[in-house]
Amino acid sequence: MEHRLNDRLPLAVDAEIYKAGEKLGSFSVKDIGTDGLCVENREGQLGLGNFLEVVLPTFGRRTRTNCVMNALVIWAKNEHAGLIWANVNNEFTSYFNEISGAAA
Repeated sequence: MEHRLNDRLPLAVDAEIYKAGEKLGSFSVKDIGTDGLCVENREGQLGLGNFLEVVLPTFGRRTRTNCVMNALVIWAKNEHAGLIWANVNNEFTSYFNEISGAAA
């Protein structure tokens, strides 16, 4: 079942993911959008309903600060997990605009 509210862009970066302050690891991002992202979940660490902190790396950004977002796992299957953003802030909007511009 598709949960996406908006289109996604393919993105080849690794995001660090934390649960309750504990680093779960580095997960390959498949795609990203203004509503969330899809990441590889080969070891099944990202379970349905988990509330997570996602740290996206700099992406040719003028600043050297990673983009930090909170997200909720809304599906997990076939070695991938879908996360929906819990909040969208100015930092993420700038980040997304940069990757959108690079994809164009």
